Amino acid sequence: MQQRVRMRFLYHKIELLSATSFSILQRQMTRHPEALNLDLARSQQVVRNFLLCIEQELLGSENPCIAAIRILKKPQQLLLALVDASLNHLQLVH
Repeated sequence: MQQRVRMRFLYHKIELLSATSFSILQRQMTRHPEALNLDLARSQQVVRNFLLCIEQELLGSENPCIAAIRILKKPQQLLLALVDASLNHLQLVH
């Protein structure tokens, strides 16, 4: 039960922070389209798929059928790459 509460907290944090991040990135891409080369729509879809997977596989069933570490590894790498690209962009702009 405690793991499910933690996972739900993580789910909501990812949902909130990714929405904020994508909003900021979208504004930056509008202002400086030449400086940031990201497929933002693809990144947003990856995050949505990740959240859907968490909801269905870890939060939606009594007995989760996927180990949390397995489900978190690839999206974590993708989110870190997105953060790195955003930081690089901010360095270029400022």
